[in-house]
Amino acid sequence: MNKPAPTKVVDAVNNAEVREHLEPTLEEWTQAGWGRLVAAIREILKGERDEDLLCESLDLAGSMIIYAILRGIADPETLKLLL
Repeated sequence: MNKPAPTKVVDAVNNAEVREHLEPTLEEWTQAGWGRLVAAIREILKGERDEDLLCESLDLAGSMIIYAILRGIADPETLKLLL
């Protein structure tokens, strides 16, 4: 299954074209049962940055993904450590 890397989500924050290409992957994730993670990612794309709020309903793995995305938005250099 194609998973959106935190870098793709970070890129999509300010780029409508990247966001458009990310959408099918987010739909796949929703259908695979990761709807809560997708909902949090969609909130990030809308501008939400409150980590506690975004991670409230997520498990540890989902929270770690959100953490990486938020850190990547604040400082894209942090994403290089993940790659």
